[in-house]
Amino acid sequence: MAKLKFSNTDCKLEMMRNSELFAATSKRRLRALAKFLTIVEVEPGYLFAAEGHRPGDFVVVVEGEVLAAKDAVPVAVLCAGTHFGELGLLHRELERGTDHAPLTTTAMTPVTALVAGSLEFASIFAADRGFAQTVLSRGRSRLAALRECAAALRDTTQQQQLVLTDVW
Repeated sequence: MAKLKFSNTDCKLEMMRNSELFAATSKRRLRALAKFLTIVEVEPGYLFAAEGHRPGDFVVVVEGEVLAAKDAVPVAVLCAGTHFGELGLLHRELERGTDHAPLTTTAMTPVTALVAGSLEFASIFAADRGFAQTVLSRGRSRLAALRECAAALRDTTQQQQLVLTDVW
């Protein structure tokens, strides 16, 4: 179960400043965007998203590690500064022409994260051009890598770990 941590804006701002995702965002804009994010703390085993199911949130990992898996095969370990969830929220035509999550993401350690639901994510995306450009650019790279990963998993006779950390 996720534990919501309602903290002051300064705490959120510090977490945002430490994320490469918000590096090009002005202090004034960060303050405006902070209202759309919630600080969440979860225990190991917490399921952020399940592959093939409707995506829920956009997540920026502040502390801890999250395992990303495709077809039950680990493909990346996401740690502080990384983000996920945007593919399911942005791309309505993933693998089956739907808005399903492309990966299963599960907390490996206790995780502290900044989280935005779909409406909050859309608000941030619309309000900050630099954020939108960064997310779209990284999203394209991730989507291409995930498609390659899926093809490799279909083609291989033995499951092997495919590491996609270079696109995260």
